Amino acid sequence: MEDICVTSQDNLEIASFEASKICSVLVGMGSEAVPMLVEIVKDKGKDWVTRCLSLQLLGRIKDGSAVEPIISILENSSENAQARMFSAISLGMIGDKRALSGLRNVVRDNDKNVKRASISAIGHLKDDRAVQCLLDVLYDSDQLAQVRAIKSLGEIGAKSASGALLRKLLYEEDAFLTTKDDKSQPTIHKIYSKIVRMNTIAVLGELKTREAVPILMEILENKEEEANVRKASATALSNIGDRRAIEPLIKILYDENEGIRVYSAEALAELGYVKAIPHMESILAEIKDKHIRNRITKALNILKTQK
Repeated sequence: MEDICVTSQDNLEIASFEASKICSVLVGMGSEAVPMLVEIVKDKGKDWVTRCLSLQLLGRIKDGSAVEPIISILENSSENAQARMFSAISLGMIGDKRALSGLRNVVRDNDKNVKRASISAIGHLKDDRAVQCLLDVLYDSDQLAQVRAIKSLGEIGAKSASGALLRKLLYEEDAFLTTKDDKSQPTIHKIYSKIVRMNTIAVLGELKTREAVPILMEILENKEEEANVRKASATALSNIGDRRAIEPLIKILYDENEGIRVYSAEALAELGYVKAIPHMESILAEIKDKHIRNRITKALNILKTQK
């Protein structure tokens, strides 16, 4: 596999096809291919692309015997950074809980890509023992690492993390309201802040955190908030299923932002609130965007079947 090379642009597609066929054969071999692939990933003399591809194949094969040698690469700070990152990805794909200890050891790694990949891999293991480790990353200086930790808590279904996630949302909302007009704030920081808030809201919804309903309603009704964060709040409220959300959702049906109206309509349909039917019917005439009209009509029809 490592001897495949591309000699010209014309041969690129042929080489890619041949490599794909070889990878399929190796995955098809299953456990029989593991010793050879492990030898490749351990060989620092191989180019990093070949080693990373082999790590991906080990992840696809999902043989637990590869876990220990992969962890050895992951934990070795002198190793190639790409190989370490793909080691974390591979461990997440394998899904063997024996990998948890090694992954936890690198969630504070100096290499951001290794750190982020390890945090995501921990979520794939779906092991409750990882919850505290992920909570420790919620205020990491790397905002994308925070996002990975939040998503992993949701993937694990960590209801015990609901309180910490709610506090995280309150902290982020306060920071947003304080700095939203601060032009000295880097744009990328504001973008990442929005992503952090959206994912925290989504996971609170997935975990059905009723204690989050008041702040989610507040965010939903706040027209100074980012539109996508408000949309995420509408969806989270419908996932939680708390009928305290009905009144603000009805109000948002008349929001000036048509995109937010859609999420409100869909949330009301999810909650089965048939009294929203006349409200939806009244706003349909005002909606210009065909796609938005279709989505609201679909939500409306769902409610009509429940009358």
